[in-house]
Amino acid sequence: MSKRILAVVLSVCLLLSTLSGLTISASADAWDGTVATSFAGGSGTETDPYQIATGAQLAYLASLVNNGTNTSDVYYVLTTDIDLGSQAWTPIGTSSARFEGTFDGKGYTISNLYIYYDIRIDEVSDQGLFGYVGTTGTVNNVEVNGTVTAYNCVGGIIGINRGIVSNCSYSGSVSGKYYVGGVVGFNYGTVEECCSSGTFSGTM
Repeated sequence: MSKRILAVVLSVCLLLSTLSGLTISASADAWDGTVATSFAGGSGTETDPYQIATGAQLAYLASLVNNGTNTSDVYYVLTTDIDLGSQAWTPIGTSSARFEGTFDGKGYTISNLYIYYDIRIDEVSDQGLFGYVGTTGTVNNVEVNGTVTAYNCVGGIIGINRGIVSNCSYSGSVSGKYYVGGVVGFNYGTVEECCSSGTFSGTM
């Protein structure tokens, strides 16, 4: 009996040793919640777009837009995958300060997007990676995964869209009370060649 117990103990120790080598935490370069003060490069033109290489630089874009910076005819591109590290995200664009530029994800992935508001007490609207995309705004070629929960107009990539969204995908969960969608929560514009997978739910 003692030999059998010893064999089990050794097996468990071997299993734990193997599991200890697995990566179960966020990547080392995951966003830490800070906001950058500049982009990685570029001047914002179509031929020389602003380059976004980190979560902090993506948050910098959100800060600029949400504080009223005019983004019409301004171009932005991702230059690598970005891990948002499940830090609380502030969407890019609001109903009073809409994103009106062109955002090209270049096929890269933004992972671990996290937005949470308790819909029983917080009637927060226009939530997603982008909160509000205006009539001249374009978002394309980006993959996003994560978890988004808010009250109204809730999407994995865009809360409210009045512009053009193309070749985008979202995987994960999106939930709210009104107007919930995998890619776009509420759409007034154009959505083309986009897809979503996961759990999407609204209470009404």
